[in-house]
Amino acid sequence: MSTYELTFILSGQLSQAEAEEAAEKVKGLIGELTGQLLKEHAWGLRTLAYPIKQDTSGYYFTLLLELPTGKAAELEKELRLQSPLIRHLLISLAKERLTPAEVFEFEEGTSNSLPSEPMPSRNSGPKTKKIEPEQEPEKEKV
Repeated sequence: MSTYELTFILSGQLSQAEAEEAAEKVKGLIGELTGQLLKEHAWGLRTLAYPIKQDTSGYYFTLLLELPTGKAAELEKELRLQSPLIRHLLISLAKERLTPAEVFEFEEGTSNSLPSEPMPSRNSGPKTKKIEPEQEPEKEKV
């Protein structure tokens, strides 16, 4: 079994109850593929950065799940067929070199809130220095 993170956005035109019902349907797909739901996080209704399929807002959900090897492609196919789902992203934690604990570590001690400080980047490269503008050399008086 492989561990995955699935983040998906449901249409903002749905009511809260309809969005929760659609999310349950996605969780049901995971069960049908003999997968196991480890953890879930409902972000609620958020404004999108840009319109997607004429939607300007959407209900965000993140699921941490385990699927048998080879079932991820089937899940992706089924997700594309879900009408209220406007976007999804399925990430293999093994490929990203993450553990399930790292995915939801910001939730410890909080109730469904985002971290107060930005999370460190996994691709933290060399730090950049602030470059001071050079001053013009003084001209000699003749």
